[in-house]
Amino acid sequence: MDFGDAFFLDADPARPAGPADPSELVGHGALATDAVSLDVFDVDADGYAETRVHYTEDGMTVAVDVDGDGVIDTFTAVGRGGHYDSWEIFRVADGTARWERTSSGDVFD
Repeated sequence: MDFGDAFFLDADPARPAGPADPSELVGHGALATDAVSLDVFDVDADGYAETRVHYTEDGMTVAVDVDGDGVIDTFTAVGRGGHYDSWEIFRVADGTARWERTSSGDVFD
């Protein structure tokens, strides 16, 4: 899963936390034939599943909707070799937003 795939996953506040059905990913950026595993969590126990962890043969990504508005606010990709990149969205008063890398490195260093 790449950055665009995570950003466009539907966020449904009514959806209960817990493992997601991979068949739900069809039409949301992931192919049904991919080796897909997606877990959805309500980390803060507020009834909204804001954290999505997606696993593929290439590694894993973690996307979080921090403020519960249905849009991913932070995104971290970790490759099988241990390299990671983390991104966060920054919104400004004029309504624009930009993604900035907040961290990068190697897990095993």
